[in-house]
Amino acid sequence: HLQACISAMPSLTEAHLKQAVFDACLKADTEFLTRARHLELLDGSTMILAFLFPEASQRSPAAASRMRLLVANVGDSRAVLARAVGGTAKAVGSQLTALRLSDDHKPNRPDEQRRIQARGGVVDHHGVWRVFVPSLVSFGGRAFPRWGLAVSRAFGDLLLKEPERYGCSSVKPGGLVIAEPEFDSAEVDPDTDRFLILACDGIWDVLRDEDAVAV
Repeated sequence: HLQACISAMPSLTEAHLKQAVFDACLKADTEFLTRARHLELLDGSTMILAFLFPEASQRSPAAASRMRLLVANVGDSRAVLARAVGGTAKAVGSQLTALRLSDDHKPNRPDEQRRIQARGGVVDHHGVWRVFVPSLVSFGGRAFPRWGLAVSRAFGDLLLKEPERYGCSSVKPGGLVIAEPEFDSAEVDPDTDRFLILACDGIWDVLRDEDAVAV
């Protein structure tokens, strides 16, 4: 879906790339949920995506040669840019700092928690913070009295997208978990920027951003 959505845009501006990614994410999630209903699947997935593209400017020829980095996030995967401080990226002994370019979608993030609770969901701590359906749901011949997830945005995860279809009538339509991406962007400086880490929570649960950059 992503390539088709990008190709449909009139140009590769940041605004058009954001729209293309947004559209592709919703299309992918719709397809995922259709298969999940048919095959009775409870699977889900997160996304972290980065685009490196030229900065468009009609006012400054110099700006046209600069590059920008656009990051799109759905879930708790994370993007971290390693940037040299106290010297250029090629300088011997230059130190690296970690610049986070995404914000994890955890259920206890204040804005995510407000959205979940406004739709009738429950945010509670069971080992980690999770979003739960408020009552029993039935799916594939099984009953789930307390179904939850440790992220607030994802692809799939059918029972948290539409629990009202499976016996949880107190939840408003629209999904306790959603697949809408969030975006962040930064100008890339080839003199100081070394590399970009795109990783899932398996890394970030055990390493700080600064540790990952230093490894």
